[in-house]
Amino acid sequence: MLLGQLLESRTRVGRLASAPLLSLLAGTALAAAGLLPAASPAFDAVWGGLMPLAVCLFLLEADLSRLAEAGAVCRGFALGAVGTVLGTLVAWAAAGAALGPEGWKLAAALCASYIGGSVNFAATAAALQVADAGLLGAGVSADMLCMAAYLALTMAWPVPPGEAAWTARQAAGPGRAAAPASPLSMAAALCAAALACCAGDALAARAGAPNLALALMAVAASAIASAAPAAARWAAARGGRGPEAGKAGAGGTAGEVGRDLFAGAEGLGFALMLLFFGVLGAGSSPAALVGRGAQVVPFILVQLAVHVAFTFTAGRFFKIPTAALLLASNANVGGPATAAAMAVGRSWPGMVQAALLTGSLGYAVGTSVGVGVGQFIAAYLA
Repeated sequence: MLLGQLLESRTRVGRLASAPLLSLLAGTALAAAGLLPAASPAFDAVWGGLMPLAVCLFLLEADLSRLAEAGAVCRGFALGAVGTVLGTLVAWAAAGAALGPEGWKLAAALCASYIGGSVNFAATAAALQVADAGLLGAGVSADMLCMAAYLALTMAWPVPPGEAAWTARQAAGPGRAAAPASPLSMAAALCAAALACCAGDALAARAGAPNLALALMAVAASAIASAAPAAARWAAARGGRGPEAGKAGAGGTAGEVGRDLFAGAEGLGFALMLLFFGVLGAGSSPAALVGRGAQVVPFILVQLAVHVAFTFTAGRFFKIPTAALLLASNANVGGPATAAAMAVGRSWPGMVQAALLTGSLGYAVGTSVGVGVGQFIAAYLA
Protein backbone atom coordinates (compact mmCIF):
# COMPACT_ATOMS: atom_id res chain seq x y z
CA MET A 1 0.00 0.00 0.00
CA LEU A 2 1.08 3.57 -0.70
CA LEU A 3 1.06 4.54 2.97
CA GLY A 4 3.50 1.79 3.91
CA GLN A 5 5.88 2.73 1.10
CA LEU A 6 5.77 6.44 1.97
CA LEU A 7 6.44 5.81 5.65
CA GLU A 8 9.37 3.51 4.86
CA SER A 9 10.99 5.96 2.47
CA ARG A 10 10.45 9.14 4.52
CA THR A 11 10.60 8.20 8.22
CA ARG A 12 13.18 6.50 10.42
CA VAL A 13 10.53 4.38 12.14
CA GLY A 14 9.20 3.34 8.76
CA ARG A 15 12.62 2.16 7.62
CA LEU A 16 12.95 0.05 10.77
CA ALA A 17 9.46 -1.46 10.42
CA SER A 18 9.52 -2.00 6.61
CA ALA A 19 6.82 -1.16 4.07
CA PRO A 20 5.15 -4.63 4.10
CA LEU A 21 4.67 -4.57 7.87
CA LEU A 22 3.35 -1.00 7.76
CA SER A 23 0.94 -1.96 4.97
CA LEU A 24 -0.36 -4.87 7.05
CA LEU A 25 -0.87 -2.64 10.09
CA ALA A 26 -2.53 0.04 7.96
CA GLY A 27 -4.98 -2.50 6.54
CA THR A 28 -5.82 -3.72 10.05
CA ALA A 29 -6.36 -0.17 11.32
CA LEU A 30 -8.57 0.82 8.37
CA ALA A 31 -10.70 -2.31 8.77
CA ALA A 32 -11.00 -1.76 12.53
CA ALA A 33 -12.19 1.81 11.84
CA GLY A 34 -14.83 0.53 9.43
CA LEU A 35 -13.16 2.08 6.38
CA LEU A 36 -12.39 -1.32 4.83
CA PRO A 37 -14.48 -4.51 4.95
CA ALA A 38 -13.10 -7.65 6.58
CA ALA A 39 -13.96 -9.60 3.41
CA SER A 40 -14.58 -8.58 -0.19
CA PRO A 41 -14.51 -10.08 -3.71
CA ALA A 42 -11.70 -7.61 -4.40
CA PHE A 43 -9.68 -9.18 -1.59
CA ASP A 44 -10.29 -12.61 -3.10
CA ALA A 45 -8.93 -11.30 -6.39
CA VAL A 46 -5.75 -10.13 -4.65
CA TRP A 47 -5.25 -13.54 -2.99
CA GLY A 48 -6.10 -15.56 -6.08
CA GLY A 49 -4.73 -13.34 -8.84
CA LEU A 50 -2.46 -10.45 -7.92
CA MET A 51 -0.42 -12.24 -5.24
CA PRO A 52 0.59 -15.15 -7.55
CA LEU A 53 1.35 -12.60 -10.26
CA ALA A 54 3.58 -10.72 -7.80
CA VAL A 55 5.49 -13.89 -6.91
CA CYS A 56 6.09 -14.69 -10.58
CA LEU A 57 7.20 -11.12 -11.32
CA PHE A 58 9.73 -11.25 -8.53
CA LEU A 59 11.13 -14.59 -9.68
CA LEU A 60 11.72 -13.29 -13.20
CA GLU A 61 14.70 -11.34 -11.82
CA ALA A 62 15.74 -13.86 -9.13
CA ASP A 63 19.07 -15.69 -9.10
CA LEU A 64 18.25 -19.41 -9.22
CA SER A 65 21.80 -20.39 -8.26
CA ARG A 66 20.77 -19.60 -4.66
CA LEU A 67 18.19 -22.37 -4.60
CA ALA A 68 20.86 -24.67 -3.15
CA GLU A 69 20.57 -22.72 0.11
CA ALA A 70 16.95 -23.84 0.55
CA GLY A 71 18.26 -26.65 2.74
CA ALA A 72 18.44 -24.40 5.80
CA VAL A 73 14.84 -23.30 5.30
CA CYS A 74 13.66 -26.90 4.82
CA ARG A 75 15.32 -27.96 8.06
CA GLY A 76 13.75 -25.03 9.86
CA PHE A 77 10.38 -25.92 8.36
CA ALA A 78 10.62 -29.48 9.72
CA LEU A 79 11.42 -28.12 13.18
CA GLY A 80 8.51 -25.69 12.90
CA ALA A 81 6.11 -28.51 12.03
CA VAL A 82 7.22 -30.44 15.13
CA GLY A 83 6.83 -27.23 17.14
CA THR A 84 3.26 -26.86 15.88
CA VAL A 85 2.35 -30.39 16.92
CA LEU A 86 3.85 -29.84 20.38
CA GLY A 87 2.15 -26.45 20.60
CA THR A 88 -1.22 -28.01 19.80
CA LEU A 89 -0.85 -30.60 22.54
CA VAL A 90 0.27 -28.03 25.12
CA ALA A 91 -2.50 -25.62 24.09
CA TRP A 92 -5.07 -28.40 24.45
CA ALA A 93 -3.87 -29.11 27.99
CA ALA A 94 -3.96 -25.39 28.84
CA ALA A 95 -7.08 -24.13 27.06
CA GLY A 96 -8.76 -27.00 25.23
CA ALA A 97 -11.62 -27.40 27.71
CA ALA A 98 -13.03 -24.00 26.72
CA LEU A 99 -13.55 -25.12 23.11
CA GLY A 100 -16.43 -27.51 23.86
CA PRO A 101 -17.20 -31.09 22.81
CA GLU A 102 -15.85 -30.65 19.28
CA GLY A 103 -12.88 -28.62 20.40
CA TRP A 104 -10.46 -31.43 19.58
CA LYS A 105 -11.53 -31.19 15.96
CA LEU A 106 -10.82 -27.46 15.88
CA ALA A 107 -7.45 -28.11 17.53
CA ALA A 108 -6.66 -30.59 14.75
CA ALA A 109 -7.68 -28.09 12.05
CA LEU A 110 -5.52 -25.35 13.59
CA CYS A 111 -2.58 -27.77 13.80
CA ALA A 112 -2.99 -28.57 10.10
CA SER A 113 -3.27 -24.86 9.27
CA TYR A 114 -0.01 -24.02 11.07
CA ILE A 115 1.86 -26.72 9.18
CA GLY A 116 0.29 -26.04 5.78
CA GLY A 117 -2.34 -23.35 5.35
CA SER A 118 -6.02 -22.44 5.34
CA VAL A 119 -6.68 -25.15 2.74
CA ASN A 120 -5.47 -27.72 5.27
CA PHE A 121 -7.68 -26.15 7.95
CA ALA A 122 -10.74 -26.68 5.76
CA ALA A 123 -9.66 -30.17 4.65
CA THR A 124 -9.06 -31.32 8.23
CA ALA A 125 -12.39 -29.89 9.43
CA ALA A 126 -14.13 -31.74 6.60
CA ALA A 127 -12.25 -34.99 7.27
CA LEU A 128 -13.22 -34.90 10.96
CA GLN A 129 -16.80 -33.81 10.11
CA VAL A 130 -17.06 -30.74 12.33
CA ALA A 131 -20.78 -30.20 12.94
CA ASP A 132 -20.50 -27.02 15.03
CA ALA A 133 -20.43 -24.32 12.36
CA GLY A 134 -20.23 -21.58 14.98
CA LEU A 135 -17.06 -23.06 16.45
CA LEU A 136 -15.54 -23.38 12.99
CA GLY A 137 -16.32 -19.74 12.13
CA ALA A 138 -14.89 -18.59 15.44
CA GLY A 139 -11.76 -20.57 14.72
CA VAL A 140 -11.33 -18.96 11.32
CA SER A 141 -11.70 -15.42 12.76
CA ALA A 142 -9.28 -16.09 15.61
CA ASP A 143 -6.85 -17.78 13.22
CA MET A 144 -6.75 -14.78 10.89
CA LEU A 145 -6.22 -12.28 13.70
CA CYS A 146 -3.49 -14.26 15.49
CA MET A 147 -1.77 -15.23 12.26
CA ALA A 148 -1.58 -11.59 11.13
CA ALA A 149 -0.11 -10.57 14.48
CA TYR A 150 2.44 -13.36 14.25
CA LEU A 151 3.43 -12.47 10.69
CA ALA A 152 3.91 -8.87 11.78
CA LEU A 153 6.23 -10.15 14.51
CA THR A 154 8.33 -12.16 12.06
CA MET A 155 8.59 -9.17 9.73
CA ALA A 156 10.03 -7.06 12.57
CA TRP A 157 12.17 -9.82 14.16
CA PRO A 158 15.85 -8.72 14.05
CA VAL A 159 18.59 -10.88 12.58
CA PRO A 160 21.67 -11.11 14.86
CA PRO A 161 24.73 -9.15 13.67
CA GLY A 162 26.78 -12.36 13.70
CA GLU A 163 24.65 -13.71 10.84
CA ALA A 164 25.11 -10.63 8.67
CA ALA A 165 27.30 -12.44 6.14
CA TRP A 166 24.76 -15.22 5.57
CA THR A 167 21.88 -12.75 5.33
CA ALA A 168 23.86 -10.55 2.93
CA ARG A 169 24.08 -13.45 0.50
CA GLN A 170 20.27 -13.60 0.48
CA ALA A 171 20.09 -9.87 -0.19
CA ALA A 172 22.68 -9.94 -2.94
CA GLY A 173 20.20 -10.95 -5.63
CA PRO A 174 21.66 -11.44 -9.10
CA GLY A 175 24.94 -9.74 -8.14
CA ARG A 176 24.83 -7.13 -10.87
CA ALA A 177 23.58 -3.60 -11.29
CA ALA A 178 19.87 -3.46 -11.93
CA ALA A 179 19.01 -2.66 -15.51
CA PRO A 180 16.84 0.42 -16.06
CA ALA A 181 13.21 -0.49 -16.47
CA SER A 182 11.35 0.55 -19.60
CA PRO A 183 7.70 0.32 -20.65
CA LEU A 184 8.68 -2.53 -22.98
CA SER A 185 10.54 -4.51 -20.28
CA MET A 186 7.71 -4.10 -17.76
CA ALA A 187 5.15 -5.15 -20.36
CA ALA A 188 7.29 -8.20 -21.15
CA ALA A 189 7.52 -8.99 -17.43
CA LEU A 190 3.76 -8.77 -16.96
CA CYS A 191 3.15 -11.01 -19.96
CA ALA A 192 5.72 -13.57 -18.78
CA ALA A 193 4.32 -13.56 -15.22
CA ALA A 194 0.76 -14.00 -16.51
CA LEU A 195 1.93 -16.88 -18.71
CA ALA A 196 3.61 -18.51 -15.69
CA CYS A 197 0.41 -18.16 -13.63
CA CYS A 198 -1.68 -19.76 -16.37
CA ALA A 199 0.85 -22.57 -16.81
CA GLY A 200 0.95 -23.26 -13.07
CA ASP A 201 -2.84 -23.36 -12.82
CA ALA A 202 -3.10 -25.68 -15.82
CA LEU A 203 -0.42 -28.06 -14.54
CA ALA A 204 -1.98 -28.18 -11.06
CA ALA A 205 -5.42 -28.89 -12.52
CA ARG A 206 -4.03 -31.61 -14.77
CA ALA A 207 -2.26 -33.21 -11.82
CA GLY A 208 -5.39 -33.00 -9.68
CA ALA A 209 -3.46 -31.03 -7.05
CA PRO A 210 -4.80 -27.44 -6.94
CA ASN A 211 -2.89 -26.77 -3.70
CA LEU A 212 0.36 -26.95 -5.67
CA ALA A 213 -0.65 -24.27 -8.18
CA LEU A 214 1.46 -21.51 -6.59
CA ALA A 215 4.58 -23.70 -6.47
CA LEU A 216 4.08 -24.73 -10.11
CA MET A 217 3.61 -21.08 -11.09
CA ALA A 218 6.97 -20.35 -9.45
CA VAL A 219 8.61 -23.19 -11.37
CA ALA A 220 7.18 -21.85 -14.63
CA ALA A 221 8.36 -18.30 -13.87
CA SER A 222 11.84 -19.55 -13.00
CA ALA A 223 11.97 -21.56 -16.23
CA ILE A 224 11.01 -18.50 -18.26
CA ALA A 225 13.67 -16.40 -16.49
CA SER A 226 16.33 -19.07 -17.10
CA ALA A 227 15.41 -19.43 -20.77
CA ALA A 228 15.53 -15.69 -21.54
CA PRO A 229 19.34 -15.37 -22.04
CA ALA A 230 19.42 -18.46 -24.29
CA ALA A 231 16.53 -17.10 -26.32
CA ALA A 232 18.33 -13.78 -26.72
CA ARG A 233 21.51 -15.51 -27.93
CA TRP A 234 19.49 -17.57 -30.39
CA ALA A 235 17.73 -14.44 -31.69
CA ALA A 236 21.06 -12.65 -32.07
CA ALA A 237 22.51 -15.58 -34.01
CA ARG A 238 19.43 -15.73 -36.24
CA GLY A 239 19.96 -12.04 -36.90
CA GLY A 240 23.29 -12.85 -38.47
CA ARG A 241 25.52 -11.28 -35.84
CA GLY A 242 27.26 -14.53 -34.92
CA PRO A 243 28.23 -16.00 -31.55
CA GLU A 244 30.28 -12.95 -30.62
CA ALA A 245 27.42 -10.58 -31.39
CA GLY A 246 26.56 -7.85 -29.02
CA LYS A 247 29.97 -7.35 -27.40
CA ALA A 248 29.91 -3.81 -28.62
CA GLY A 249 27.20 -1.33 -29.25
CA ALA A 250 24.31 0.01 -27.32
CA GLY A 251 22.50 -3.30 -27.06
CA GLY A 252 25.22 -5.07 -24.95
CA THR A 253 25.77 -8.81 -25.03
CA ALA A 254 23.00 -11.21 -25.87
CA GLY A 255 23.18 -12.63 -22.34
CA GLU A 256 22.68 -9.17 -20.89
CA VAL A 257 19.80 -8.59 -23.26
CA GLY A 258 18.20 -11.80 -21.99
CA ARG A 259 18.66 -10.91 -18.32
CA ASP A 260 17.43 -7.37 -18.86
CA LEU A 261 14.36 -8.44 -20.82
CA PHE A 262 12.25 -8.31 -17.64
CA ALA A 263 13.89 -5.27 -16.02
CA GLY A 264 11.50 -3.72 -13.51
CA ALA A 265 9.70 -6.99 -12.75
CA GLU A 266 10.96 -7.03 -9.16
CA GLY A 267 9.66 -3.52 -8.51
CA LEU A 268 6.23 -4.38 -9.91
CA GLY A 269 6.13 -7.54 -7.82
CA PHE A 270 7.07 -5.61 -4.67
CA ALA A 271 4.26 -3.10 -5.25
CA LEU A 272 1.72 -5.91 -5.59
CA MET A 273 3.10 -7.56 -2.45
CA LEU A 274 2.37 -4.36 -0.51
CA LEU A 275 -1.22 -4.58 -1.67
CA PHE A 276 -1.31 -8.22 -0.55
CA PHE A 277 -0.09 -7.29 2.94
CA GLY A 278 -2.73 -4.56 3.17
CA VAL A 279 -5.47 -7.06 2.28
CA LEU A 280 -4.08 -9.53 4.82
CA GLY A 281 -4.29 -6.86 7.49
CA ALA A 282 -7.86 -5.90 6.55
CA GLY A 283 -8.97 -9.53 6.80
CA SER A 284 -7.57 -9.78 10.32
CA SER A 285 -9.47 -6.83 11.80
CA PRO A 286 -10.30 -7.30 15.49
CA ALA A 287 -13.88 -6.36 14.55
CA ALA A 288 -14.13 -9.74 12.79
CA LEU A 289 -13.54 -11.50 16.11
CA VAL A 290 -16.98 -11.85 17.66
CA GLY A 291 -18.65 -14.13 20.16
CA ARG A 292 -16.95 -17.47 20.49
CA GLY A 293 -13.84 -16.35 18.63
CA ALA A 294 -12.48 -14.86 21.83
CA GLN A 295 -12.50 -18.34 23.37
CA VAL A 296 -10.22 -19.63 20.63
CA VAL A 297 -7.59 -16.88 20.91
CA PRO A 298 -5.94 -18.19 24.13
CA PHE A 299 -5.60 -21.63 22.53
CA ILE A 300 -3.89 -20.19 19.45
CA LEU A 301 -1.61 -17.93 21.48
CA VAL A 302 -0.31 -20.91 23.49
CA GLN A 303 0.00 -22.96 20.30
CA LEU A 304 2.08 -20.30 18.54
CA ALA A 305 4.18 -19.55 21.63
CA VAL A 306 5.27 -23.18 21.90
CA HIS A 307 5.86 -23.30 18.13
CA VAL A 308 8.18 -20.28 18.36
CA ALA A 309 10.00 -21.51 21.47
CA PHE A 310 10.67 -24.96 20.04
CA THR A 311 11.54 -23.82 16.51
CA PHE A 312 14.10 -21.24 17.55
CA THR A 313 15.58 -23.24 20.43
CA ALA A 314 16.03 -26.32 18.25
CA GLY A 315 17.18 -24.12 15.38
CA ARG A 316 19.96 -22.70 17.52
CA PHE A 317 21.01 -26.24 18.46
CA PHE A 318 21.23 -27.25 14.79
CA LYS A 319 22.90 -23.93 13.89
CA ILE A 320 20.22 -22.82 11.43
CA PRO A 321 20.45 -19.08 10.65
CA THR A 322 17.76 -16.85 12.12
CA ALA A 323 16.65 -15.63 8.69
CA ALA A 324 16.04 -19.22 7.56
CA LEU A 325 14.12 -19.98 10.77
CA LEU A 326 11.96 -16.88 10.37
CA LEU A 327 11.12 -17.78 6.79
CA ALA A 328 10.45 -21.42 7.68
CA SER A 329 8.20 -20.49 10.59
CA ASN A 330 6.34 -18.04 8.36
CA ALA A 331 5.83 -20.85 5.83
CA ASN A 332 4.45 -23.05 8.63
CA VAL A 333 2.03 -20.49 10.02
CA GLY A 334 1.05 -18.51 6.93
CA GLY A 335 1.89 -20.78 4.00
CA PRO A 336 3.96 -20.22 0.84
CA ALA A 337 2.24 -16.95 -0.08
CA THR A 338 3.10 -15.09 3.12
CA ALA A 339 6.56 -16.67 3.27
CA ALA A 340 7.36 -15.49 -0.25
CA ALA A 341 5.98 -12.05 0.59
CA MET A 342 8.23 -11.94 3.65
CA ALA A 343 11.28 -12.88 1.59
CA VAL A 344 10.49 -9.97 -0.72
CA GLY A 345 9.68 -7.56 2.08
CA ARG A 346 12.88 -8.29 4.03
CA SER A 347 15.09 -8.09 0.91
CA TRP A 348 16.04 -11.77 0.74
CA PRO A 349 15.41 -12.39 -2.98
CA GLY A 350 17.43 -15.60 -2.98
CA MET A 351 14.94 -17.10 -0.50
CA VAL A 352 11.71 -16.67 -2.48
CA GLN A 353 11.97 -20.06 -4.16
CA ALA A 354 12.83 -21.76 -0.86
CA ALA A 355 9.80 -20.13 0.77
CA LEU A 356 7.49 -21.40 -1.95
CA LEU A 357 8.90 -24.92 -1.91
CA THR A 358 8.73 -25.35 1.86
CA GLY A 359 5.28 -23.76 2.11
CA SER A 360 3.98 -26.10 -0.58
CA LEU A 361 5.44 -29.05 1.32
CA GLY A 362 3.25 -27.97 4.23
CA TYR A 363 0.19 -28.15 1.98
CA ALA A 364 1.12 -31.73 1.13
CA VAL A 365 1.51 -33.01 4.70
CA GLY A 366 -0.54 -30.63 6.86
CA THR A 367 -3.91 -32.38 6.63
CA SER A 368 -2.64 -35.87 7.48
CA VAL A 369 -0.65 -34.56 10.45
CA GLY A 370 -3.60 -32.50 11.69
CA VAL A 371 -6.01 -35.44 11.51
CA GLY A 372 -3.51 -37.65 13.33
CA VAL A 373 -3.04 -35.10 16.12
CA GLY A 374 -6.81 -34.69 16.46
CA GLN A 375 -7.35 -38.41 16.79
CA PHE A 376 -4.60 -38.62 19.40
CA ILE A 377 -6.24 -35.84 21.44
CA ALA A 378 -9.65 -37.53 21.17
CA ALA A 379 -8.27 -40.91 22.22
CA TYR A 380 -5.94 -39.91 25.05
CA LEU A 381 -6.49 -36.31 26.15
CA ALA A 382 -10.15 -35.36 25.61
